[in-house]
Order: sequence, then structure tokens, then C-alpha cells
Amino acid sequence: MAINFPTNPVNGQTFLALGRGWQYNSTSGSWEALIRVNTAFDSDDVAQGTTNLYATNESIDDRVGSLIQAGNNITINYDDASDQLTINASVGSNFANDLIPDTNNTRDIGSTAKKWKDLHMSGNAVIDGNLTVNGSTTTINSTQLDVDDLNITIASGAGSAVNADGAGITIDGASATLTYSSADDRWNFNRDLNVANVYGNLSGNATSSTTTSTINNHSVGSLIDVDITTSAPSSGDILSWNGSKFIPAVPYSTTNFDTDFATKIDTTGITDGQIIIYNSSSSKFVAGDGYATSNFNTDFGTKNIHELNDVVNNNLSDGKVLIYNQSAGRYEPSLVGPTSLNTTSSFVDEFTANGGTASFTLSQDPGSSVNLLVFVDGVPQLDSNITVSGTSLTFTGPPALNARIYIRYLGLPAGLNVVADDSVTNAKLNLTYTSNQYTGDGSTVDYAIPTGHNANSLLLILDGSILPPSDYSVAGTTLTFVSPPLLNQSIDIRYMPV
Repeated sequence: MAINFPTNPVNGQTFLALGRGWQYNSTSGSWEALIRVNTAFDSDDVAQGTTNLYATNESIDDRVGSLIQAGNNITINYDDASDQLTINASVGSNFANDLIPDTNNTRDIGSTAKKWKDLHMSGNAVIDGNLTVNGSTTTINSTQLDVDDLNITIASGAGSAVNADGAGITIDGASATLTYSSADDRWNFNRDLNVANVYGNLSGNATSSTTTSTINNHSVGSLIDVDITTSAPSSGDILSWNGSKFIPAVPYSTTNFDTDFATKIDTTGITDGQIIIYNSSSSKFVAGDGYATSNFNTDFGTKNIHELNDVVNNNLSDGKVLIYNQSAGRYEPSLVGPTSLNTTSSFVDEFTANGGTASFTLSQDPGSSVNLLVFVDGVPQLDSNITVSGTSLTFTGPPALNARIYIRYLGLPAGLNVVADDSVTNAKLNLTYTSNQYTGDGSTVDYAIPTGHNANSLLLILDGSILPPSDYSVAGTTLTFVSPPLLNQSIDIRYMPV
């Protein structure tokens, strides 16, 4: 067993362990036994000598590393630090670069009894003899296939035409096929043919897109839509369509045209700048003056806007403008109403005060504080109590803790000039205000409202306090409270014009 000697001893210092005394010798730097006793020791008590060596993993690794020597095409690498011994085998110069037999054309790779499993090659393969493929599928992934043979045999070994039925070529992706049919002993294409010329006899019908190189064994009278039998053609005749067939007819000559032209058009006295216009009294086209810009300007100056076919002037009065009616497809006089205003920028914001913040960020820029209705716990706020800069709204002082802040934008486009007070009357805007009044029963949450409204186009007043849209919702003609109004609670619904 190991002895734990004192640390930092001095020369002559003694120590008792395992029934014997020990003394430190500073010259040799070791503890020496002073008393011999019959006490059991282990190998840890005996220092390794020069010839009396211990067998350890390190000594064994070093011994094996020195015993194994490199040989022909064998390299040895002993890594003492990582305790790894690597043996590498390298082939001769022939196999390292090329696999070359020792004699020409006498060695085989594999046999019918002993076969190699798979052959993978990244370079070219040149086979001087015949190539036989016995597998069920041969796949060629090259982009170009060159064959020196003048003839390719398909269905090789077929004993009869029946055995070769269906043989041919299939183009993958296009599903185009050229196959042999033993039933009629013919080639069959499932796609149209586009060829420069076809030689030999043709049978069957030729379509309108078919061109034949010669029909010298036929007459024009053989065509089904030509009749030259009923009335034989004379020299100079043409084929003219009579409504059902082409038949011989006398061609239309220049004299015929001149005669007919003279009965329809009279160009007598025509001068520069004139045009041909129809004269109903003579039933002819005669020379006449064209319609000049001055004529148009004169005529246009006598016209009214309502003479345009897409403009009507019914119910005209002061202050009305022309507004397009898409359903009627025309412009009609009308006052400017809410539907004519751009309200796409209207919005409602709600906040809950924290008792210390006076500024709140709006979802859009209203342009001015006069475009807003601001309520704190249902109480309308004076315009002098708020300021607006961009999307920032600031109260003169922070609202109380948990106060509900409700802000409604009036829907005027940002940047629109605000007209003076009382300068636009209700009659000019053609606005109509309506309302409904109900009394709560403690359980009902749904109440009927007119169509066309949403939560932001009405004011809901409960016992004199305006509720924010978060306390109710609107779907069609139904307004729904989040919580039912109390028994006998007054419900006042004011509808904004829409």
C-alpha cells in the first residue's frame, strides 16, 4: 500500500509508517527504511528499477509501437500522446493509378459463378468486345446517344407480328408514342405529323392543315364543293361561289366595274380638300367639303353639358354638383352628402389612464384637435383641454388612474381646411340624424338598429354616459351590449349620417 510521507521534509527527519521507521535523506531525496519488519507490502511500495520494470499501459503501448515495423507498402504511425497506433496499407504503383493486368487480354474481372456486385465509374467506359445486359431495366442518363449501326432492332427475338405488337418508341414527358400495331400491320402515331413532303399513295381524309405534293391524277371537279358538270366552263371563266358550291362564271371585268362605279359615285368638279359624301337626292356619292375644326368649334359652343349622353340635368338647383351614379352609368346633380366624403381615414382610439401620463399616441394623424371628440369616463372634453401634434394627443393634466379615455376622429381627411363655424348648414350637406330609445330590463343585450351602421357610426348613451365601442358591437341591424343594461336603465342610441 502507498505511504503518505510528510511534505517538505528536512534531512534526517524520521517518520513511522507500516510498522517501520523511515528517515529522510536529502542527498538522495528519498525516505530510507530504518527498521526491517515482517509487514505486507504491495508493488506501490517498491520503486521501479532498471531491469525490474512494471507492466503498464504506457510501457505496453511503447513496446508494441517499437515491435511493429513498416513493411512493403505498409506504413506505421504510433501517436504516443493520444495512444493510437495507425497501420496504413498502400498498393503498388499500377493499382494506385491504373488497374492493369500483368498480361494483355487474358485476365477476367469476375466470372459467371463469382460476380462483382455493383460497378460505379466516374470516367469513360470503352468496351472493345460485345456488351450484353441481362437485367430487366437499362437506364441511360447521357444527354447524347450516338449509334454507328444503320439499323436498330426493337422487340428482338419476337417470333411473330403479334409478339411484336406495341413495340416502338415513347417520349417521356410528352407522352408521345410511335408504336407498331399487329392488328392492322401499321405504325401508329399518337401525335400529329409535321413533314415537308409525303411521297406515295395516301388513303383516308386529308384535313385542312394537310398539304400533298401532287394531285395530278385528280381534276378540280373531283372536289366535293366544286360543280363543273352541270354547267361546263368556257374559256376565261372563273370559279364563283353560288352559296353551296363553286361553279363556272364570267369574271368581273374592268368595264363592268367602270359601269357600276359610275352609277354610284360622281366625282365631277371635285377639288383639293373635298371628301366623298352621300347625296340622297341623286342616290350617289358626290364631292363635298369636309368637317373642319372651325365647324366643330362653332357647333361645340352651342352645346350644353347635359347634352352629353352620360350627363342628366334633372333637379338642378344652386349648390348642387355632378356626381357619378355607377348603377345608372351617368353623372347626376346632387348635394355633397356623407357618402361623397372620404371617410376612409376615420378611427376610434381607447386608452386606460395610469394616473401619471398626460400624452397618448393616436392610431392616425387627425390634422387638428378640432377634428376629434374626446371623452374621459364618458365626459366630453373641451378643445382647450387638449393639444394635438401629429399622432400625439396631450391633456393639460394627466387623467385620473384607470380613467377610460375614448377618442373618436370625425372622419375628415388629414390636411383638409376646416371651414368657419356655421358656414355649412345641414341643408347643404343633406344629412339626416335619427335615434332610438330603449329601457333596459336587466337581461336583454340585443337591440334593433337601422342598417348600414357599425360601432363607430353611432353614439350609445347609457343613463347619460357615452359608452366606448369596446362595451358593445354591431352586426347588421343588431347592436349587442357586452353586459345587459340594468333594469329601467335609459338607453339612447344616436345615429350619425352614413
